[in-house]
Amino acid sequence: MDESGAHFETAGSLRGGRQVFLTMKLPQTMTIGRSDEVDLYIAAFNSHDGSSAFRIVVTPVRVVCANTLRAGLRTAKSSYTVRHTSGARGRIAQARQALGLTFKYAEEFEKAAQRMLDAEMTTPMLRSVVEELWPVANADSTRKKTNQATRWNSIRTLFEQADTQAGIRGTAWAGYNAITEYANHVAPARGTSPDLKTAARAERVITGAADDVMERAFRLTAV
Repeated sequence: MDESGAHFETAGSLRGGRQVFLTMKLPQTMTIGRSDEVDLYIAAFNSHDGSSAFRIVVTPVRVVCANTLRAGLRTAKSSYTVRHTSGARGRIAQARQALGLTFKYAEEFEKAAQRMLDAEMTTPMLRSVVEELWPVANADSTRKKTNQATRWNSIRTLFEQADTQAGIRGTAWAGYNAITEYANHVAPARGTSPDLKTAARAERVITGAADDVMERAFRLTAV
């Protein structure tokens, strides 16, 4: 905190305390295309049941819709697994190393996002990306066809009509944001009530369940 100017934002536990997390907001704010603001966070996750290692993740968050954007950058890491060392000095050294890599990630992310903003994307181009992200192996399955159509209609609506894409519509940056907004906020979630579904979506973001889709979407839409 002393070296970066970061401050604690949130902390909590999941699954009855078996997993814990915290987030810190960094002072660095990225602005894509002079108007699209993206904040930068460090999120840390740990488990007390052996289900996962202590992990630090860089999480850019687009301010206009609180949309987490996880990018699979080839030149900068976005996730770091930290060893469970016995001494505090070892943990501090690893934290500082991860922090240095975080600033590198922010620099590369901002450059890539700007290139995407400068690149045109049409609705058919976006559909090709969506079909590659969610291929349907059995075209004869009515249920899978229905799910595929519902997913595509949701993403297309976000891309073509949503207020969250108003300032960036028709670009590869908008296509990427439409996919990540769907993954974070719209994709079906377990639960029998709106509150339970909201909680399930929040857990999906916190635990990184949608990270793979978002990172693959970035690689497919980045230019």
